[in-house]
This record gives sequence, structure tokens and C-alpha cells, in this order.
Amino acid sequence: MSTSEYRAELDPRAVRRLLTRLALIVVVLIALFQAISVYVENLWFQSVGYSAVYWYQLRAQGTPMPTNDLWIAALVLEHGLTLYSRDAHFQGLPQLSLA
Repeated sequence: MSTSEYRAELDPRAVRRLLTRLALIVVVLIALFQAISVYVENLWFQSVGYSAVYWYQLRAQGTPMPTNDLWIAALVLEHGLTLYSRDAHFQGLPQLSLA
């Protein structure tokens, strides 16, 4: 039998089941990514206010801090945590609880 003579018969019900399962997987993945996005945006926007205040405070003191360290400090202060770090940049914020 040559390849031109061979044709696979597709069961319409099997194709419909497969497409339904794929659509369900896509919907679940979209919902999951949306939930993660909302959580990250919530953290982001809450911390923006904190980091701006601390940036002005550090600038007024003459002790600027790298942006990444400022984000870390803002998150630590926002959630009332203790920061375990040897980075000297964090010494400029007396509000931080350092260990």
C-alpha cells in the first residue's frame, strides 16, 4: 500500500473530546497566570509608595541606595519583617529591623 492510498479515519467524537480537553487546559492556565499577575501587581503597587518615601529619605540623608536594595527594604518594612543582610546600604534606614 502506498502512502497516497492510505488515509486515516478520524473519529469526530475523539477529536471533539481532545479539543474540549485542550480548551479546558488553556482556560485553567490563563486563570492561573491571571491570579499570579494580580498578586504580583498587588505587591508591586503597595511597595511603590513605600520605596518612594524611603528613596527621598535616603537622598536627604546623603546615603543613596541601589534600586534593588530599596525594593527589598520597602517589602521588608511593608510586611513588618526582619532583614538578614550584611549589605551596608540597609544601615541608612533606621526603620529596618536588621539582624
